[in-house]
Order: sequence, then structure tokens, then C-alpha cells
Amino acid sequence: MAQKKGYEVDSWLARPDPRVSIVLLYGPDRGLVAERARAFAGKTGLPLDDPFSVVRLDGSEVDRDEGRLLDEARTVPMFSDRRLLWVRNASGQKALADDVKALTAEPARDAIILIEAGDLKKGVGLRAIVEAADIAMALPCYADEARDIDTVIDDELRKAGMSMTLEARQALRRNLGGDRLASRGEIEKLVLYAHGQSEIGLDDVKATSGDVSGLSFDDAVDALLDGKVGDFDIAFTHHCQSGGQAFLV
Repeated sequence: MAQKKGYEVDSWLARPDPRVSIVLLYGPDRGLVAERARAFAGKTGLPLDDPFSVVRLDGSEVDRDEGRLLDEARTVPMFSDRRLLWVRNASGQKALADDVKALTAEPARDAIILIEAGDLKKGVGLRAIVEAADIAMALPCYADEARDIDTVIDDELRKAGMSMTLEARQALRRNLGGDRLASRGEIEKLVLYAHGQSEIGLDDVKATSGDVSGLSFDDAVDALLDGKVGDFDIAFTHHCQSGGQAFLV
């Protein structure tokens, strides 16, 4: 089966298997999906700002234009050896799943397909197709746990050449975890605020940090009021996996 456990994803992304030409990143943490997608895209060695090397598509766009992904994958690159086809906002689109299934049966020689998706059910549609293919890889992205949050904090502190007191770390950790990109943004804001210091203290955290761990709660309520069932399902799942109480929603 072409899939990894949650704790194996970062290790695989650090050294992707060159035989894999289709990568599916999925899960309720859209920020983590996006961050890991950028990490994989960077590993391709292609210039990500070059429209001839990187084709960006939306899942709904591929679904409306049946065969679009197949056509792009079969197109011979003009100015590079291969192209990256980067599909965002994938979900249960049948046309997208059909195109991916065709590409697992007859892989594109000159294209790498990268797909960002929300939470996908096991054994169904796009996820099932990717997990069953030898040349594809499915990588889950679930809400950060305490260990993951500490890794993100340490990463940003290391880049800034700073340290943090235990009290400050504990306070900051309580405010993070709902969304990887939002969490990283909060840490970057804190580092910028404490610029010039060698160590970040509790007062710095209190002065700068908002609570991004509850973003999924607000998103769930907004989606419910707007009648957006799909968005509600993603946000509600995210809220619960981040440790939130279901009855609050």
C-alpha cells in the first residue's frame, strides 16, 4: 500500500522516493497540508515561480473540465525535462479521481502530480486510488500534537538564533495547534517582537500571542451558520482533533 503513517510523513518528505510521480497530501489541517505540499514541491528542483514548469490547478477546475489533468500530464514540457502539476482544494471530485486512476495505470513520463486535499475517507475515491498504486503516495496531515508543536517552535527559534523559557513555551503551546500555518505565523510574530533578545520570556508571549488553537471552532460555527456542510465537516473534525469539545459547537 502506497501510504505513510502520520509520524512517518516528514521523514518521507525529507527524502522522497524518486519513483513516486503522484503525491496526495490530505487531512483536516489545511495549513499542514499546504506547508508539506510546498516542502515536496521544493524537493522537485523545479523553479516554482515558472508557469512553464509548474501548472497550478484547482480541484473544482479539474472536475469541470473532464480529462484536464490527463491532458496536462501528457503534454511534453517545452523548457524543462518535466513539469509539476499542483492541484489544490481536492475533495471527492469524480473527474479528478478518474484522471488520477488513469495516470496510475499509465504514468506520465514528464510530469509529477501533487495534490492537496481535505480530509478523505479511507477506502473511497481519490485516497483509495492513490493508496493502491505503486507509483503514488498518500500522506495524511492531522492536527498537531504537543510533540509536533514543539518541533515547529524549535524550528523557528533555531532559525532566529533564540531560546525560550519553559514558562513561555508552555504558555505559547496552549495557544497553538489548530492550524499549522496559523501556528507558525504566531511563532514568527513572537520572534519578530522579541528581535534583539537572546531569550523569549513569558511576558513576550502574553504581549503577542492570540489563540489560534480555536480557529477551527470559529470556522465550524461560521460554516454552520452559512449552511456550508463540507466546510463545517472539515472545521468540526479539526476542532475535535485539536482537543476541542464537540458540545461547544
